[in-house]
Amino acid sequence: MAWVEIPAMPEAVIAVVARLSILRRCENRKTSVDPIGEYRDKKAGDVMQDDITVSLSPVTSNDLSEIDDVFDDLTNYSLRVDGVSKRSNAAYEFLNALPPGFEARHKYAFLAKRGGVAVGLLDILDGYPSLGTAFIGLLAVRETAQGLGVGGAIFREGERIALHSLKARTLRLAVVETNPVIGFWMKMGFGLTGEVKPFEGQTIRSHSVLMEKRLRNL
Repeated sequence: MAWVEIPAMPEAVIAVVARLSILRRCENRKTSVDPIGEYRDKKAGDVMQDDITVSLSPVTSNDLSEIDDVFDDLTNYSLRVDGVSKRSNAAYEFLNALPPGFEARHKYAFLAKRGGVAVGLLDILDGYPSLGTAFIGLLAVRETAQGLGVGGAIFREGERIALHSLKARTLRLAVVETNPVIGFWMKMGFGLTGEVKPFEGQTIRSHSVLMEKRLRNL
């Protein structure tokens, strides 16, 4: 399957999302990127929203089973953008899909965990479509963990990684028109770029709209 700009998905597939409180970075937790571009996790990057803690753990091929379990709990999202309850190779694509000309070192994929249990996914592509830009390929929260502020918590940590570790100046993402979540991303500070591209799900043909956010120190 050719690489496409995967639509980013927050914690709930609705247009109006409740206001999220300001996130607090847990003390004594640090994340870093080494010089060769591989994400290193020092006790994982934790963020808190009120009493909710979400940690991001870099994934490898050993985590395919856990990734697949999260996709099992993303049925509504998959039906909206693909027309099927789940892609048969969803976990593999999440870990390995890349646009032409990009290598594995450009991709940062994470499992989001709460209390040691995988509750979501995040992947960021460094330098796409140009240097200084980080692209959110997917942000997903399993349906049984939605409504708790997990999606916003994952995004804020991803934003910090893009800004401080990847040195990105801009974040971009694509939202499929059949997945009405533009309101969420606007609350996260994104705006529409005016770009619209064709999108082909497994059984659905639609369009994706591009959104962008300029980054500033957090």
